[in-house]
Amino acid sequence: MENLQPTGSFKDRGATTLVSHMLAIGVRTCVQDSSGNAGNSVAAYAARAGIACEIYVPEDTSPKKITMIEFFS
Repeated sequence: MENLQPTGSFKDRGATTLVSHMLAIGVRTCVQDSSGNAGNSVAAYAARAGIACEIYVPEDTSPKKITMIEFFS
């Protein structure tokens, strides 16, 4: 039932662990490359944790995915 995750992606499971660890060690800014789903998850959880986040995506990434990432970034 991955679609019930906050961003609707199975990538949320890994993103929660990653962002929790970043928060625990004092990270204030993160950068990630993504084709969309992972970037959206990391951007969402980083925003919730108060961590600034930049996501880089390939030129051919779906505009819908980019919009979702920009919403949180």
